Amino acid sequence: MEDKQFLDIAKEASEAEIIEAIHGGANVNARDSCGSTALICAAKKGYLEAVKALIEAGAHLSWEALMLAAKNGHVDIINYLIKAGDDLQAERKGWALMLAAKNGHVEAVNALIRAGASLKNPDGWTALMYAEEKGHAEVINALIEAGATPSRDYDRIFSKDFRR
Repeated sequence: MEDKQFLDIAKEASEAEIIEAIHGGANVNARDSCGSTALICAAKKGYLEAVKALIEAGAHLSWEALMLAAKNGHVDIINYLIKAGDDLQAERKGWALMLAAKNGHVEAVNALIRAGASLKNPDGWTALMYAEEKGHAEVINALIEAGATPSRDYDRIFSKDFRR
């Protein structure tokens, strides 16, 4: 199977079709012109079994897959990628945490915190800032419970009944 054909399947087809293509010998590390891989596509879509099949077939772990799983709240994929790649840097986990917080995915936030994600990125932004900006109450509370410090404007921005 041509790389382009496999990547088209990864982008457009069902999870079962992706797995079938993997078993058919597709190049699991093929990249499109933007650098996207089948693993990145499967993580974005929430296709856990395809993610597992890709990694078992030798797909290279990528921080992009973790980012897209976090952005879309795919907790099982986040956990699997972290378990499969202990070498995923804490900084990358921190960026994934920012995306999960910004998009209101509290379970993803908790999974990344348990995995040791940094609550603050190198630019000085925190996951809590992203959650506050979007008004994600559950995420805000989870981050504070994990040790994040609310901004000085926290009480002004959010009413008391907003918090637990």
